Amino acid sequence: MSEEIFTGRGLTNLGIGTILYTPLRERRKLLYSSGHTRTPTDHHSKRATSKNSKRNTRTSPLKEMKTIRFNYFWHEGLNLMMLPREKIESKIKLGIFDMGGVVIKGGFDVLIDISKALKLQPDKFLSIGGENLHLLLIGKIDSGQFWERFSRDCGLEIEDDLWSRFFKPVLNQRCVNLISRLKKFIRIVAGTNTIESHYLIQKKRKYYHIFDAVYASCKIGFAKPESKFFNYIMEFEGCKPMETIFIDDQKENVRAAKELGIRAILFRTAEILEKDLSITLPYQLRQTWRIGFQAKDPERK
Repeated sequence: MSEEIFTGRGLTNLGIGTILYTPLRERRKLLYSSGHTRTPTDHHSKRATSKNSKRNTRTSPLKEMKTIRFNYFWHEGLNLMMLPREKIESKIKLGIFDMGGVVIKGGFDVLIDISKALKLQPDKFLSIGGENLHLLLIGKIDSGQFWERFSRDCGLEIEDDLWSRFFKPVLNQRCVNLISRLKKFIRIVAGTNTIESHYLIQKKRKYYHIFDAVYASCKIGFAKPESKFFNYIMEFEGCKPMETIFIDDQKENVRAAKELGIRAILFRTAEILEKDLSITLPYQLRQTWRIGFQAKDPERK
């Protein structure tokens, strides 16, 4: 019998389980010592006794082998679902959502507007900003100090906070509804790269109220894709990488999270994220969440 059933691929193909993270021999021991499952020989013996039944129809060896293989996969999948979840998979305890490009769908990218106001090309603006942009992002300097240094470096006199003037964030309501559903089962926090002025605007608009906690780069002193950013959040929340899901729209941030062992998902749309989560979430949580989401999401057509 193929050992694909024990790698999790067979279960995933059937749509009735998730990948097991314990060694193969331990998995076998876990399954057959639990009393929830039967050995492959049970299926053979059952097939043999059926020959004495009234409907004794001879089948080809190939068809009989396929039947036994299907029964084996099916029963093993159901038995795995009957086992305690902690014996099958790592439990998801924490979800980290990015803001701009995920929860915020528009009005957050101010680079082009600021560049136009200063009559500079975006690349030129970034070049002049240089290291000060990163210091602003991690909260080492505020907006006033940034514009003071920028004015000195570019020869312009800038008195207004252009970061705040052009920042007009718009919530992705579909994503907000999704987060509200997930919060009933796991802890959901925001993990965002943002500057102080943008943080205060979103806080004033109560955009952060949908989260259990907010970890902003300007507050914690670290920014994505630094590993310190993710480690800070997980340490503060008391979670391990395999107990954490991370959603972001930037490939480099998703890649950095995956390197730490976090279950990271690249955000494209809220609809696609819903499908991605239906695969990534543990089975029991996934089923409950999907049923509730389909029943209560007002935007679902």
